[in-house]
Amino acid sequence: MKRTNILAVVVLVIAANIAISAAVSVDRLLASQVNAVPLSLTPVIITFNHKPASADFAMLQSLGITGGRYLSQLPIVLTKVNLAQLNALKSKPGVVSLYGACDATAQIHGLLKRLELTRHQAKRFHDVAF
Repeated sequence: MKRTNILAVVVLVIAANIAISAAVSVDRLLASQVNAVPLSLTPVIITFNHKPASADFAMLQSLGITGGRYLSQLPIVLTKVNLAQLNALKSKPGVVSLYGACDATAQIHGLLKRLELTRHQAKRFHDVAF
């Protein structure tokens, strides 16, 4: 009986760790901005765990997100979302993080610097209509 209880606790701990690590990271500033004006569109940087592909753009379009920009060298999409769209993105597979993009240029340059890429290496943003 004790082994069964110990095994059950171990399984629950492992499941909890997997669930926590799979949670989408949401920028607190973005959350407060979107909550302040839930029906307005707020700039956001969506980070994926892979290079965005047509299935990801179709998923965004299914949420009513109809355009934005992506960087061909990094797994990110810059777009605008409302509260309902932000909440829906939190549960989508492949989405790693959601960050506010008030000053998207500064944030992207900071990201590139952290990744030790130059603007030339990162190429340019591509406008897309999903």
